[in-house]
Amino acid sequence: MKICYISDDGKYFENLEDCKKYESKNDYVVEFVGIDYHFVQSFKNKQDCQHFVADYIHKKLKTFKAQSVINFFNDTKITVSHKSDITQFNLIDLIEEVPAHYKIKSGKFHHLIR
Repeated sequence: MKICYISDDGKYFENLEDCKKYESKNDYVVEFVGIDYHFVQSFKNKQDCQHFVADYIHKKLKTFKAQSVINFFNDTKITVSHKSDITQFNLIDLIEEVPAHYKIKSGKFHHLIR
């Protein structure tokens, strides 16, 4: 019988050290791509990634006037990568308009960063 180690994303390893090394290299990577706009940031854990993305969206919503928000959010894609899992949305898909302001759609947000 042989012992094998399995990473969070299902990759098999024959020794624990290789598995730990693989796990430690695979951060959460957030990428925003828009017209003349490209930004990439990596995070060591899910919680830091979630806080960054939520703060980023909230700051952009506060910074722009209504039509500028819509244009920026329509033209910008967000991609979150973690190991072999890659999820992408247009930013506009992550927000919804409620009376007097916008808010983040929690279901899509959680699907983006899992």
